[in-house]
Amino acid sequence: MKKFIIFLGIYIFIFNLYSQDKTFLSTEFNTNYFYYFLGKNNNNKFNYGFSLQLSENINKFKISFGAIYATKYYWDKPSEQYNKCEYLLKNIRLQLIGNYQIMSKNTFSMDILGGFDFDQIIDYDVKLYYINGDMGKISNINIQKNLGVSCVMGLNFSKLISDRVAINLSPKFYITIKQDHEPYSPPLGPIYEPFYEILIDDLFTFNLSIGIEYLFKKI
Repeated sequence: MKKFIIFLGIYIFIFNLYSQDKTFLSTEFNTNYFYYFLGKNNNNKFNYGFSLQLSENINKFKISFGAIYATKYYWDKPSEQYNKCEYLLKNIRLQLIGNYQIMSKNTFSMDILGGFDFDQIIDYDVKLYYINGDMGKISNINIQKNLGVSCVMGLNFSKLISDRVAINLSPKFYITIKQDHEPYSPPLGPIYEPFYEILIDDLFTFNLSIGIEYLFKKI
């Protein structure tokens, strides 16, 4: 958590610094959709997120630092005792992304982008649906957490709607380098830990973001 506070402090510092020279600064708010590739026995629920980023624009280049609040909700049928089990994780993701403009025509432009994503689980709950119709919920489950790391690649499509405002659509893929939880190691003896403390690894994630960007540039 201390790392996130430091990163947010840097974000605020940079924003205050560049707001005095608005030539290349922009800030953007996004809504996000996430789809996690978890294997055939696990099913995504609707996963969403909200993000805020600060960018410096230099000719065709754009460097951005941002923070995302994201959900990772999925479900499976762990045993015949349950109709299903829902795993409800919430994450904070910090990103450093670079864009390069490959096309520009009138008010429309397209970029390629790449960078790194750092994510931390901040909350984990489970909902259990039993075959007899009962439902139970376990909140604030304690698991072994890591700082997850992913490589990000994608495109960004941008449309200026005024001199200072743009609408952006960005499809991206995340390739996991390091999981945000400790890997599961099969026990040598009997299994004592609850099954929901064993999180599923995700190697790939698809993200679609739609946002509005304000450009601090001289007119």
